Amino acid sequence: MFQLTRAYLVISLSLLSLFACKSYQIDGELVSKDVEKTLVLPYFNETGFEYLYSGKIEAYGNSLNGILVVKKISETQKRVALLSDFGNTLMDFKIENGEVEVNYILEDLNKKIIVKKLKKYFELLVNSEYQVEAIYKKEGENIYTSKFQSKRVKLHENSSGTIQQVKQVSRLKEKVEIEYFSTSDIADSIHFKSNEIPFEMKYYLRE
Repeated sequence: MFQLTRAYLVISLSLLSLFACKSYQIDGELVSKDVEKTLVLPYFNETGFEYLYSGKIEAYGNSLNGILVVKKISETQKRVALLSDFGNTLMDFKIENGEVEVNYILEDLNKKIIVKKLKKYFELLVNSEYQVEAIYKKEGENIYTSKFQSKRVKLHENSSGTIQQVKQVSRLKEKVEIEYFSTSDIADSIHFKSNEIPFEMKYYLRE
């Protein structure tokens, strides 16, 4: 019994040491670090403009169709709402100075763990400003690293100078991936995918 317990302890310590030493590595060549640069994404950054998208959320095998509405109220405040195709409010968040306030959420979605994730996901989706910590380069694109919600964020900039991908990562893996498909300062479509839980959003600009 003693030998079995000792063997289990040795294996546990070895695994703990392995994961403690391992961390997520940026796939690219480091160009500079300790950078004093602010990166501003244009997609939800025009004060007073109302961004309208149609699409759906897929979560835990269920689909929720609707209209995504984002509006920058001021330099410090944004509103994000999801409406049904008939115009009924499904959820409504106010984002201001790093705080997310729930104005309304559908009763079926009003579960503590779901609300917590939705607040983080929508805040990340519409965030426009990042303080750059380091710059990497890979195959003609720049990769900027920053922090948001106390987690590392990678921002992928293509050769045209457009940020097309935002990825939030933990020590070991990519937790969230966002793709902005755009030919201007307004994204034509957005693809948001969580690697933590079965949650995905696809939205397309309403004409």
